[in-house]
Amino acid sequence: MTNTIPYLGKFYEFNTALMGAPVGVLVLLACISLGYAVKLIPVIENRWIPSIVIVAGVLLFPMLSDRGGELLRIWMAKTTAMGLVVASLAWLIHNKVLKRLEERLGWFKDETETTP
Repeated sequence: MTNTIPYLGKFYEFNTALMGAPVGVLVLLACISLGYAVKLIPVIENRWIPSIVIVAGVLLFPMLSDRGGELLRIWMAKTTAMGLVVASLAWLIHNKVLKRLEERLGWFKDETETTP
């Protein structure tokens, strides 16, 4: 079956690698993806996107992590803090790296922007 559809085998390999990725990587990718998805919703202003992404990271990290026998309060504090760090890192990566790439490639250019 994989011979009938090109690159299906590569997709399965990528999917398997992604499913085995650490929680931090999954939350980072989810936060960046969520930020771009929210940016496409015209009702939500751009200034709210970092807040939405950070709250999502704080909620996602504990949901995806394994408790591993730790006390609930300690596990919750650690995973909430890690969610905050990873979501903030996602915002920082977008702000310092991806935004520059968007400007160079001309993605998400607002029609109301004026160039000097």
